[in-house]
Amino acid sequence: TSSVRSLYVNMDDPVLGGTSRERVALRRALALAIDAEDLIKVVYVGQGLPSSQMVAPGVSGFDPAARKRAHDPATANALLDRVGYGKRDASGFRLAPDGSPLTLTFTIFPGTVWREVQTLIKKNVDAIGVRMEFRVVATQDLFKEEAQGKFQINIHGRSSSPTGLVVRQLYGPEPPELNGSRFRNADYDRAVERFMRAPDEAERLAA
Repeated sequence: TSSVRSLYVNMDDPVLGGTSRERVALRRALALAIDAEDLIKVVYVGQGLPSSQMVAPGVSGFDPAARKRAHDPATANALLDRVGYGKRDASGFRLAPDGSPLTLTFTIFPGTVWREVQTLIKKNVDAIGVRMEFRVVATQDLFKEEAQGKFQINIHGRSSSPTGLVVRQLYGPEPPELNGSRFRNADYDRAVERFMRAPDEAERLAA
């Protein structure tokens, strides 16, 4: 099966979620800071590809022309400086726009592979001055906490069905067991509904 391993952000979290300018910028900066190619090379011995979308290669709906995600810590740093995260504490870590301490919490599985993932991600976010702590929990606890909304960031993978149904993981009306990020966007929801109602493959791909 084809699968995509992703970082999931709790969109209801009061520090990292929401659609305000500074929260969107913080999430964007994290995406720019994390070096997926290095992670694949070191952790997975090169057995993988950086993802540019939720749908995996070989699955209906995959777009080979989609823009690849950049690793650009310089742009991440400039973005954070510009939107209000420019002040730092005595250790060099960024403060929130209101001047309060900023610490993000990343929930991750136990085991050697995940320790390597943790080490690389910490190196990446340290480079943009964002303090991140890691909580190591059992597999079933990570998914339980995700369903309950008790997380800021976590990591796991989802397999793609041949029809690209993985797009439903960001469909607003889905329960948190599927839409763990609690992402809600009216335009996206309408597109998923067109996808689900499509009578043939051509219309599904268009949606």
